[in-house]
Amino acid sequence: MISGTPYWRLSAVYFGYFAVIGGISPYWSAYLDNIGFAPHVIGLLAAIPMITRLIAPYVWGVIADATGRRLWIIRVGVFGALISFTALLFSQNFWVLLIASFVFSFFWNAVLPQFEGLTLSHLGERAPLYSRIRLWGSIGFIVMVLALGILFDQVSINYLPFCLILGLILVSFVSCTLPDAPKVDRGSQKSLSMRAVLRKPTVAGFFIAVFLLQASHGVYYGFYTLHLQDYGYSRTVISLLWSVGVIAEIVLFVFASRLLVAVSLKLCLLMCFAVAAVRWLVIGLFADQIILLLIVQLGHAFTFGLVHAVAMTLVRNYFGDALQGRGQALYSAVGFGGGAAVGTYAAGWLWHLGGGITFIAASFMAILAFAVALFMMPANACESETLA
Repeated sequence: MISGTPYWRLSAVYFGYFAVIGGISPYWSAYLDNIGFAPHVIGLLAAIPMITRLIAPYVWGVIADATGRRLWIIRVGVFGALISFTALLFSQNFWVLLIASFVFSFFWNAVLPQFEGLTLSHLGERAPLYSRIRLWGSIGFIVMVLALGILFDQVSINYLPFCLILGLILVSFVSCTLPDAPKVDRGSQKSLSMRAVLRKPTVAGFFIAVFLLQASHGVYYGFYTLHLQDYGYSRTVISLLWSVGVIAEIVLFVFASRLLVAVSLKLCLLMCFAVAAVRWLVIGLFADQIILLLIVQLGHAFTFGLVHAVAMTLVRNYFGDALQGRGQALYSAVGFGGGAAVGTYAAGWLWHLGGGITFIAASFMAILAFAVALFMMPANACESETLA
C-alpha cells in the first residue's frame, strides 16, 4: 500500500479493467470461431478495438487536457462501454457485432489512458511506484483467464459476453468511488507544444518502436488461442499458458521500480524487443513442445510488463503534466491501437499460410523494433528528465 493515495480503489479499477481484457484477449477469437466466423472476419472483428484506439484515445485526451476533467471522462467511458456491450448479449449477427464492437471500443478506449494519467497524478513524484498499483491489473487478468478456461471446458464459450458484462459492472461501480487527483500548477508548462515534443528524434523513435512491437503482438492477442487449439491443447491448458505469462508480468511489476533505477531505460527496451523476437519464433516453430511454450511465456514479463513500465516513465518525461492526457492517449493509439490493429488484421490474412509462418513474421517485426530503438533512441535522451 502507498500512503497518501487511494491505493485500493485505483487497484480495483485496474483489477476490473484487465479482468475484462482477460476475457477478451484469450477467448474472443475462439468465441467468434465457435459462432461460425471465418479467420479473416475474426481478424477484422478482433482488430476493431485496436482500430478505434487510433482515434478515440486522442479525442478523449484532448478533452481531458482542455477541461482537466479526467475522472469524468473515465466514468463516461466506463458506462458507455457497459451500455454498448449489452447489444452483444442479444445478437450474433456480423453487423451487430461490428457496430457494437466499434461503439464499445470508442468508449472503452477512453478509460485506460486517462486512468493511467490519474494514477500518475495521484502518485506525483512517486511515479516509479506506479507498478505496485498496476500489478493488480495483471492479477485481474489472470483470475479471469483461469476462471474462464476452467468454465469453458465445462460449458459453451458462447457464455463469454455474459462473463464480460460482470467485469464491466465492477469497473463501473468502482469508478464512481474514485477521488479526483490533486490539481497541479501547469503554469510553467503552458507553452509546451505537442508538435515540438514529437519533433524530437528520440520521441519519434520511441513511438515507431512501440508501434512495431505491438504489431508483433497482434498475432498473439488475436490468434494464440486458436494456434494452440490447432495443436490439440485443451482450454484449461491454454488458460494456464496465458496465466504463466501474466504471473511473470506480476513478478516484474513488483520489482520494476528497482529495475528502472538500476538499468538504463534504453537497455530495458532493447532487452524487451530481443525477448519478443525469440518468443514469437519459438511459438511459431515449437508449438508442440509444452515446456518451451512455458519458458517463452515467462518472456511476457519483458514484452509487455517491462515495456509498459518503461513507456510510462518515458511518456511522463516527454510530455510533462500539461500534455499528459494527450501523451498517454498517443501512446495508446500508436501502440495498442495502430500497431496492434495492423498486426492482428495482417495475422488474419496470413493465417491461411499456417500459424507457424504468422508467428515467424511477428518475430521479424520485433527485430525491426529492436533496430529502431537501437539507432533512433540515444541513451542520454531516454534518461533525461523531460524533453518537452
